[in-house]
Amino acid sequence: MNSGYCLDSDVLISAHRIFYPFDIFPGFWEMIEVNAEKDIVKIPLAVYEELLGGSKEDELKRWVKKHKKILIVEPDDDIIERYGEIANFVNDHYEDKYIDEFIKGENADPFVIATAWAKGMTVVTLESVKKENIDKNTGRIKGKIKIPNICIHLGVPNITFTEMLRDIGVKFVLQ
Repeated sequence: MNSGYCLDSDVLISAHRIFYPFDIFPGFWEMIEVNAEKDIVKIPLAVYEELLGGSKEDELKRWVKKHKKILIVEPDDDIIERYGEIANFVNDHYEDKYIDEFIKGENADPFVIATAWAKGMTVVTLESVKKENIDKNTGRIKGKIKIPNICIHLGVPNITFTEMLRDIGVKFVLQ
């Protein structure tokens, strides 16, 4: 059962920079707020921290800070356990040079998946499924690790941002 949507940082960054700038689409951001208050749309703490990274203060950072209480899901024991399962899967199946990039550092991707998995949510990302090629010598999957691929391997539902908007019944109408 879907208990909401867990957003990857790319969804909010692209919405802000490209698709739904605050000055043209204030209703879009209000829709995110309303659905966050209803626990339908959430972000992991790691996404919140990723969005606040960098030195430049912008409207997205201000908006995320203002709505922190309604947006974020704090990591709990269930999320940490799922994160460990994701780390184990990645360590067992992917090339070493991409494991560190995915698991270590400030990458929120594994927390997006872990949060959705632990809370029965659906992952929402702009990333696409990547065709996986296996290294004949190592038996490991080659190339950058993508959220949708991990979701498919682990049975975590994932959809595009547009699919989420349709699912929750969003309509943008000119008035």
